[in-house]
Amino acid sequence: MLFKSYINIAIIFSISFLAFVMCPSSEATEMRQGFGQIENEKTSDDLDRTSVYLRWRNHRREISWPYESEEDQANDHGFSVGLHRGHAPGPDFSGQRISGFIGKKISPQVYFDFEAGIHHLRDDAQSLNKNILAVGGNLNWRPNDKLYVEVGLHKDLSYLTLQPTGQAESLTELACRPSLTYRPVEKLRLINRNNFFWFSDGNRKKESDIALMYGLATTTPWVWLGIGASYIEFARQAANYYSPEKFFSWGPRLEAVGKISEQISGVLGLSLADFQEGNLARGKGHYVSAAVRYGDRSDSLFEFQTVQVRSAQNARTWTSDIYSLSLMWSY
Repeated sequence: MLFKSYINIAIIFSISFLAFVMCPSSEATEMRQGFGQIENEKTSDDLDRTSVYLRWRNHRREISWPYESEEDQANDHGFSVGLHRGHAPGPDFSGQRISGFIGKKISPQVYFDFEAGIHHLRDDAQSLNKNILAVGGNLNWRPNDKLYVEVGLHKDLSYLTLQPTGQAESLTELACRPSLTYRPVEKLRLINRNNFFWFSDGNRKKESDIALMYGLATTTPWVWLGIGASYIEFARQAANYYSPEKFFSWGPRLEAVGKISEQISGVLGLSLADFQEGNLARGKGHYVSAAVRYGDRSDSLFEFQTVQVRSAQNARTWTSDIYSLSLMWSY
């Protein structure tokens, strides 16, 4: 099975290489980029997960906020590794995902990439070892300085999406992720992000988040205040993983970035929410993200981040705490 998956990847990359080799490539002025991160998450329902991510690409790339040295047209390639281990709850599970990608910058406004690799899952409770061919693609479009659109389509394992049984049942998912950011004037942003999931057990999930933000300061510091709403819907409620029929939340939001010193900056994200889940009593929650960064994205950037999520309903509280260290460097 594993050998067959490697053959599939070889075929995919061979076809892709032939399609890309005739396209113009970038000059040597573009810089390579590496990225590494370690992350730990603990929740009140006994999820304890540690993940390590490694990525490398021959050209650093960000269509929504281009680097100074980016060429108008370029061919990209790289690889990524994701290692996960934890329990949710009970016996340990582990996952390893290794993939490669190719990308094409058609113009300063359009970029797309394709990724394929092997994702392995081991679940000690089920004596399970499973390998799948994980594939995906993204299209990025920035027709002007006011609008940015991104659409992603991916097929992968679900144990990082559904807990606690995403790993126990080795479910797979097909996911479509369209999003847009619209900035009609300097101090106004409209952000809409969507996720559509089709799971291998026949269930479906829809997620939508929208926010309208006003820029109190749009340079340094960077401070935005606004209001947002989120909606989650499952086609059916499953007995063995969290799957609300309908979930709606709304409330104020804050985003801020400021300089602490020449090399150090602070980042803060805050969301307060009232929420309604089906016919249950109304609840309250918050999301807080805080980070300290050292360096600059054009050279190297070190970041320590913590994310805290709290929700309370019917005298019950659910919590999630995430801590991460990351380093991104260009050379």
